[in-house]
Amino acid sequence: FPVTIMIDRMLDWDKPLSEQPEFVKAAWQSWQQSKEAQKLKKQLMNQGRSQAEVEKMFANPTGQTMHGWIYEGYGSAKGGEKPKVAKFLQSQGVLGVKYQDAGSRGQGGSGTRNFVVFPGEEKKVRILERK
Repeated sequence: FPVTIMIDRMLDWDKPLSEQPEFVKAAWQSWQQSKEAQKLKKQLMNQGRSQAEVEKMFANPTGQTMHGWIYEGYGSAKGGEKPKVAKFLQSQGVLGVKYQDAGSRGQGGSGTRNFVVFPGEEKKVRILERK
């Protein structure tokens, strides 16, 4: 993939689901149908949240929150679950994660960004400059 296409195929850590590309929305919907998601939703309801509250929590999460819910769904307490999140997202066509760098947060989307590609995708990227 050309770099611009790869960037367009990344989960945006900072944006809500409503502002994510269609393939990210589809990945999120797919994950919500998984047994891991169903188990996580039941756990949240067993902790005292209503079904309506849980559905609202899952309705329009940011990329960071989506990643977190998937991580929790795979059982983060066991450790080593981040590779499962990456594998799931890759299986849905998501090539990595992009996020605003520390100096750009809170500037309404302007500034610079960082990009993280999932394992196996790094061969498709050429670093032009390191700072």
